[in-house]
Amino acid sequence: MVEQGDSASTVTDGQYQFTVQSSQLTNDLDLAASVAKADYTTQAQITELTAKWAQEYSQQQRDAFIASEKEKAQKKTRPRASPRATPKH
Repeated sequence: MVEQGDSASTVTDGQYQFTVQSSQLTNDLDLAASVAKADYTTQAQITELTAKWAQEYSQQQRDAFIASEKEKAQKKTRPRASPRATPKH
């Protein structure tokens, strides 16, 4: 703890310094460990979901690109209608 006030305290984790409500602080190591574990679990789940969504998005982009390329290839291989000769008057 860097500075303690009635309603807010300034704390550090060794790298960052920030202000929190004093009521959110504890010196109960068991409670702190429990909260840290829950936070870690939640962050791991978020990381896993984000990776899954990124992979799904990449797959959708690949599928869309492949479909687009197939469509372009089909347009190139379709026989074009020959222009009709219009009678001249």
